[in-house]
Amino acid sequence: MITVSIIEDDKNYREGLEELINRSAYFTILHSYSSAEHALPHIIQHPPEIAIVDIKLPGKKNGVDLISEIKMQSPEVQCMVCSFYDDNEYVFNALRNGASGYILKDSMPQEIIDSLKELHDGGAPMSRYIAK
Repeated sequence: MITVSIIEDDKNYREGLEELINRSAYFTILHSYSSAEHALPHIIQHPPEIAIVDIKLPGKKNGVDLISEIKMQSPEVQCMVCSFYDDNEYVFNALRNGASGYILKDSMPQEIIDSLKELHDGGAPMSRYIAK
């Protein structure tokens, strides 16, 4: 099973992702966090294979900051953004700071699982709108 951690402040969305991922045949949730500050020490100490990161997080660090720190301290962790924000600045900053994929929160459940598979297989999954 491929381990996944989720960093998402919206409790309902986070729990939905947890359920979706845990139901899949390929992935299991290692940890789930509501902020970058809570996530970072745990991810560094017990790194997942994949981290799903929201861009807008409460606290002093946003998702882009978190991705940058994860990649500096645990470069083997693959980071994928899952966000409502689809403008060029967010996408560019996330990718520049180490994200390997960027999908939108309105992606269908199977698209999310397929994106995680693609990321794990060395790809760079993007929602269609982002890729355009």
